[in-house]
Amino acid sequence: MIRRPRKAGGIPVLKLPPAKLNDVVLALRAHEYNRDGFKFAVMDLFASDKVEKSVFRGMAIPTLRALGLLTGFEAELHLSCDGALLAAGADAKTTLVAAHLLVELESTLQIQGIWNGRRTTKSTTTVVAALCDLEAKSGSVTSDTRARVRRWLGYLEHFGVIVKSADNYERPVLLESNISKKRFMDTMMESYRTLSPKTIGEPTVPIDEVARAVALALFEDGVIVTRKRFDQMLSECLTSGRVPIHLHHSMGAEQRLFAWQGESYQAMSIRRAANA
Repeated sequence: MIRRPRKAGGIPVLKLPPAKLNDVVLALRAHEYNRDGFKFAVMDLFASDKVEKSVFRGMAIPTLRALGLLTGFEAELHLSCDGALLAAGADAKTTLVAAHLLVELESTLQIQGIWNGRRTTKSTTTVVAALCDLEAKSGSVTSDTRARVRRWLGYLEHFGVIVKSADNYERPVLLESNISKKRFMDTMMESYRTLSPKTIGEPTVPIDEVARAVALALFEDGVIVTRKRFDQMLSECLTSGRVPIHLHHSMGAEQRLFAWQGESYQAMSIRRAANA
């Protein structure tokens, strides 16, 4: 079965109202690998006259995929590393996690340039026009372009990435979490040990599972490490050669792979992890 590729540029399609995002993510966490349970939990969040096609398949699933919060298909639906991190942020009643993820997505999709800096104020009309222009350059303009732009700005505003005052948007500085390489490596090693099968040799563990465990462990101490940040720090570990990390190619279709030196990998193993 050929699946439609995720939108790779311009404004993501986010039809799920931002006020419902946390509830939908928490619903998935409560029903991972249980599509029907997740579906019924999502439908309970909306009015009884709403149908599955418009709510579950039309809003919830596509939005979580566009934000990189969901991985797997059908019975394999579960939270990605960033999805689990956002759920932890929802538990803690903070919008910082969502804000970090949205800013990262802006960078990945190359739509952050309209702000011309970390802190700026622009009129609503200017921002909307600039985003529509970026859509035109990416070749993805449709009759829904302006609505898509408005929904994206609604997400940024809801989670505090931008603040609306009168007819202007102000973009405050978003402080980043700092973490030492040693602390990251220690947490990664411990997460790998916890997740790896208790077998002889050098067992492999999916990188996204390690990233998820690291993100949740560090979030408990107030440090936000998204999947993108994890990949950056894992790359630094590999470059340093201080930890005997081995990377393993995917044995099947995966949505999120780790890129290293021109290759893509799905799993990792650490030799003599117990003594590292």
